[in-house]
Amino acid sequence: MAWDEMVSAWDLEGSDGKTRLTFVQSGFDPANPPYGAWMGWLSGVAELRRYHELDNWTNVWKRVEWESMPEGMLALE
Repeated sequence: MAWDEMVSAWDLEGSDGKTRLTFVQSGFDPANPPYGAWMGWLSGVAELRRYHELDNWTNVWKRVEWESMPEGMLALE
């Protein structure tokens, strides 16, 4: 995936009956790293790991509605 100069890439490979994920983010100024982007990717990878490794995993996304909100504005289905 590419956004302007920044590139995010991942590679999946088999490893002892499991899958190894290698994630690389490059193309940014090292003096000003994209901390927000890193936190987004880290949280996504952490959720993916929980999904695959925890028997009692539950989705972190919840349906949210307020009475004054237009119909379907935040529906996650």
